Amino acid sequence: MGLLAKKPFDMAGRAEQTLVDVESVLRRVEDTFARTETTLDVVSTTLTTAAQTMVASRTALAAVDERLAEVNAMTREAVALMEGTRALLDDLHAVVEKLAAQPVAEGIQR
Repeated sequence: MGLLAKKPFDMAGRAEQTLVDVESVLRRVEDTFARTETTLDVVSTTLTTAAQTMVASRTALAAVDERLAEVNAMTREAVALMEGTRALLDDLHAVVEKLAAQPVAEGIQR
């Protein structure tokens, strides 16, 4: 009778230990979920910040593109002005050469 009586107590003890183990596992699962939730909050914040930074970067790049287009237009204008100036200098040089080729009068006539 001693063996039969002991078995139900052993089973009850094992069942109780199993419940304790299950409760422990459940607590660890809850802790893991809480940490995961915190991590997801951080990831969400990071992604939001990254998206905002990307929008700001695109805006800045659009402004830079606009400025570059203005600089390119001004550069084209400057090159055209320099070419015009070069043409004027060439004309001036030709006039000076013509003047240098003419004989010089002995006196200045009025």
